[in-house]
Amino acid sequence: MIFESGPWKDDLSSYRGKIMEYCSSNYFQNDDDVSDKAYSILEKSIFYSAFVIRKLVDCKTKLSDEADCYALKVEIFESKKQFDNMHHWTSEDSHNWESSRRQTKQGTDVCNRLIHSVIFELTYNDDKSIEGFCVSSDKNCDKCLYHVTMKDWLNYIDFISSDDISEFSVERTKKGIKYKKVRMNV
Repeated sequence: MIFESGPWKDDLSSYRGKIMEYCSSNYFQNDDDVSDKAYSILEKSIFYSAFVIRKLVDCKTKLSDEADCYALKVEIFESKKQFDNMHHWTSEDSHNWESSRRQTKQGTDVCNRLIHSVIFELTYNDDKSIEGFCVSSDKNCDKCLYHVTMKDWLNYIDFISSDDISEFSVERTKKGIKYKKVRMNV
């Protein structure tokens, strides 16, 4: 359980800043130590932000109902082969790249896939800046791969890190505890 959400949200803002800085094409023009370092910083910032978001949501009392239900647009590619911890890179024949479908998924679903990922790869624009990432978890890597744009991921981080609750109520029922958390108008 998280005692005070403020420091965690501050960390989210810090990860967001690192992602924004290292998505630049300046870091990925050559296949060298600079690009390797930038890739690692992006990878860590994305994974850490997913963990923090998931932890804040799981607390049930640190984010508004809107934040708990935040949805992201993802592009889904069906898998064409089997993956495991030794075979976890995408290739031309790993997924049905020509046929994808777009869906809206819960932000926590994307976080879970990142936390339990078997496949994680950054995707690039033509100018070699970072466009987004592909991710698939241990539970679904043989079924599909999600593609999330960095713009959508950054918007999610921003929404969560700026979320404040203005009203809070708890109701005990025979089915359990029901929380109502209203987002403060920003």
